[in-house]
Amino acid sequence: MVPGLYVAADELPPRSDMNRFHEQFPQILYGKTVGSGHFCQLEVSEQINAMIERFLALPGQAHG
Repeated sequence: MVPGLYVAADELPPRSDMNRFHEQFPQILYGKTVGSGHFCQLEVSEQINAMIERFLALPGQAHG
C-alpha cells in the first residue's frame, strides 16, 4: 500500500468521514488545521507546509 496524507480544515461539520477513509485506506495519515476554514492552504499555509514536510520526512517516503 502507498501511504497518504489527508489534511482537513478546522470546520464543523467535517467535510470527510475519516472512519470510512481509514477503512478504505488504513495507512492514511490525517492532519487537521487549527483556526482555518475551507481554504486552509491559504489561511494557515505554515501549518499545511509543516504537515507536508513531516509526512515527507517519514521513513520510506518518496522524494521525487
